[in-house]
Amino acid sequence: MSLYKQEFGQDFDLGFDLKDHPYLIDKSWHNDQCPSFYFKVGEQYYVLWVDYAGVCQTSCRDHYVMHSPL
Repeated sequence: MSLYKQEFGQDFDLGFDLKDHPYLIDKSWHNDQCPSFYFKVGEQYYVLWVDYAGVCQTSCRDHYVMHSPL
């Protein structure tokens, strides 16, 4: 079972099929507000946060937020 499903429930809707994006590595943790995945482009790592669909339940304003470390 995927980490995001363990931490955020079987019915959490990512809005995409994770199998279509094998480069996304699930790093979801129950202390986070929503599921997250990391991936690498060249030498740079990025994190994709996936918020709850519909009503915003976290501080994120968008369903998808991506950031890179400094």
